[in-house]
Amino acid sequence: MSQTLKASSTRDNAQMIERARKRLSKRAKRGFRGYPLATAALYGPDDRTATKLAVGIVPAEHADATELRRWFSEGADIRSDADIAEEVLAFVAAAGARSVVMTDTIIGCPHEEGIDYQGPTCPVCTFWAGRDRWTGERTLVPSSKALAQFRSGALLAQPALSLIPAPSAESGWLPRLIAGD
Repeated sequence: MSQTLKASSTRDNAQMIERARKRLSKRAKRGFRGYPLATAALYGPDDRTATKLAVGIVPAEHADATELRRWFSEGADIRSDADIAEEVLAFVAAAGARSVVMTDTIIGCPHEEGIDYQGPTCPVCTFWAGRDRWTGERTLVPSSKALAQFRSGALLAQPALSLIPAPSAESGWLPRLIAGD
């Protein structure tokens, strides 16, 4: 294939992705239009690469999602896949969703607690350990021992608070944290 055809194909794919994104985003920006409601959330191993997209259909107020569909991408960012974008739009349309709510950022690890791993933190996605999934900010200050245990998988059955060492005069991390050092 010539370089010109490759460039044209890449440009066309990028345009298809952008159109699909805009269509979904436009539906979300319209605000609440009634039920059924489609929810879309992005997940990934860090806050830059989305490898999972989950879309749920909520039929009525105070109801749980009755339909849930997940799309996955191996390594590549799922937001760059035109076929998946079109599938999502078709799924939302087929469900008759009148409203769409979606996250604008990646909100957590693509692995599911109780299905892919046991315990409060995923042993694969260390980026999300001790982070607030909505802000991406660190919420815990892990000790080096706790980090080593986490990486080895030893913390799978322990509560997340075990990552925080007990404050002591010797550790000095709490006064430094408060002082902003």
